[in-house]
Amino acid sequence: MLSKGEKTLIRRMEREDVDVMVTWPPYEDPLLADYSFPQFTHGERDVWYGIKNSGLKKCFTVLTMTGEVIGYISLRNVNIFSKKAEMGIVFSPKYVDAGYGRDAITAFLNYYFDGMKYKKLVLRVAAFNRRAYRCYLACGFKYVDKSYMKVNIKKSDIPKDEDFKRDKVFIKRGDNIKALFYRMEIST
Repeated sequence: MLSKGEKTLIRRMEREDVDVMVTWPPYEDPLLADYSFPQFTHGERDVWYGIKNSGLKKCFTVLTMTGEVIGYISLRNVNIFSKKAEMGIVFSPKYVDAGYGRDAITAFLNYYFDGMKYKKLVLRVAAFNRRAYRCYLACGFKYVDKSYMKVNIKKSDIPKDEDFKRDKVFIKRGDNIKALFYRMEIST
């Protein structure tokens, strides 16, 4: 184990973990559908695992204290010279909104800063994913800036939320829907 929280364990991802991840149920919320783990074939799982753990990328598995695979944390754009990387995190929908994400991120940050000796970690979070944004703030990440990114969301799936309208969380550009994303970072 690389790190341990109160509810979670963090270790380097193993190929067999991907076989568990494909069994996770999809997210029911259409805004979160892209966070559902794909139903890869065995060969596609091999390729995905290889891509996620090669070059300037690293993947870590999040487990419960009983060893159940419940999520993963990825690092991309790893810069060994400036000691900086960009984080992504995905959880099984069964473990969302139950404190596992915050616990796993906190445990991972301890390993990232103390074990890996890195100095800065950045991430991007969709503005519509308020729960995740609040989680990152609670873990010590700070808002840096914002930008729009193309998303695979249908116009009919966008809620008629007044806050979304006021904050321009979604914009339409031609046939594309773009969502507002916040860039956040934490450093030593």
